[in-house]
Amino acid sequence: METYAAYFAFLAGPLMFGALWSFALFVSSALGGWWKLSNRFRADGPARGEKLTMLNGRMRCFNYSFVLNAVVSERGVHLSVMFPFRPFHPPLFIPWESIRNLRRERIFFSRYAVFDVYGPEKLLTVRISESVLDLAHWKAHSI
Repeated sequence: METYAAYFAFLAGPLMFGALWSFALFVSSALGGWWKLSNRFRADGPARGEKLTMLNGRMRCFNYSFVLNAVVSERGVHLSVMFPFRPFHPPLFIPWESIRNLRRERIFFSRYAVFDVYGPEKLLTVRISESVLDLAHWKAHSI
């Protein structure tokens, strides 16, 4: 009977970690707003344009520290998260027409480019590392 307990512990540990990891990603996606954006702005193909990786970001009260990737093109902004954080966070494509109220914001020691994402109505405010503002396509579409 003792050998079964060792096998159970060997299998249950990784299964419990996977379940907790999935639950945490689900909660961050649902409460942070990523899932809401993905219902309207899910990317339909690979992103082409100027790419930045390992960016910081924030949606509602959830931080995406050094896990965001952004590709800025003449059509819009592609956002994705690194592979281990991808469950419940499908890649997004937000066209320029849906991005409004671009501004800069500082929270403690972090600087963000902040914009509102609109469908017919305001869906969410997105904060992403200020370095995206230096990309040529972003400068061309900034007001």
